[in-house]
Amino acid sequence: MKHRSRQEINQLIAQHALLPLFNPDDLEISKNIITAAYGGGVRLFECTNRSADALSIFKQLVPFVEKNLPDLVLGAGTIMDERSAIAFYDAGAQFIVSPVIPEDVAKFCQKNDIFWCPGASTLNEIVHAHALGADLVKIFPANFTGGPGFVKAIKAPCPWLKLMPTGGVDGSEKNLKEWFEAGVLCVGIGSQLFIREILAAKNYSMITTRTREMVTVIQSIKSKLP
Repeated sequence: MKHRSRQEINQLIAQHALLPLFNPDDLEISKNIITAAYGGGVRLFECTNRSADALSIFKQLVPFVEKNLPDLVLGAGTIMDERSAIAFYDAGAQFIVSPVIPEDVAKFCQKNDIFWCPGASTLNEIVHAHALGADLVKIFPANFTGGPGFVKAIKAPCPWLKLMPTGGVDGSEKNLKEWFEAGVLCVGIGSQLFIREILAAKNYSMITTRTREMVTVIQSIKSKLP
């Protein structure tokens, strides 16, 4: 798989402003979910490293995506150390997301021109992450850090910060509008998009419908921002 530069991923993140995330613990289900999200307009997708088989499944998803979903950029999340970053990058991950700020991952991504998005919950952590080379900082868990009001407050003295809330983004038009008006670059969303009951019913067409609605709402909101 051709490696996409940090600049390319930055442009795609700014353009699409939506990063769905899912924990791949079953290959066929993961294929169906990613395909459904792609059908709804998603062009970036984060596979989290939260199960024992996550890396093995990811290695099989990469060629599937290359063949069937050629415009999709697949990345790896919940990357806690350099060893995991190397493993997923070698498997084809185009970007790396972490829930915290592992400095060895920062150095690895800087060295290899990899888009890196660590997680933070305070202004000091966010600024520190940017100083280490973060392209984007994940506000996590966003629902416990003060919500859109927190983002608005810290963007006032630090307007250059690039932020993505994850955890606490419910996908409603009202909620999305609050986040983007506060100044986030994009939003990360998992369980609120891939709802347990929908997955249990294997209603993948509903995932496509929900994704398409969310993509449309986000683009509409962005078009009205100053």
